[in-house]
Amino acid sequence: MTRAAVLLLVFILGQIGASAQDQAIIQDVSFEAEVDGSVQHYVQILPKEFNPSEQHHLLIALHGHGSDRWQFATGDIDQARAARDVAEEHGMIYVSPDYRASTSWMGPKAERDVVQII
Repeated sequence: MTRAAVLLLVFILGQIGASAQDQAIIQDVSFEAEVDGSVQHYVQILPKEFNPSEQHHLLIALHGHGSDRWQFATGDIDQARAARDVAEEHGMIYVSPDYRASTSWMGPKAERDVVQII
């Protein structure tokens, strides 16, 4: 391999690593609900400059009927995009949980899930 090829490869790999650090980290998280042992889900978006040794504010975005955790975490609807923009602007952790009932967040189990996420 020529010196120019090695230098080009090092440059490209450096750019890939730098761009990865400039991206928010999106994670699909499952947890066992303390209230009944069922498996529940949420999407978590960590800020671009997330440092686990520092405290971060948390924005929990409760999607409406007809959406799910992924649509609200990555979709193009105005209210979802606005919530993500606020979290990004302020370096907040963004969480979009799914709700338990087929049409509502109402109910003690759903409330307990959100408290457990916090």
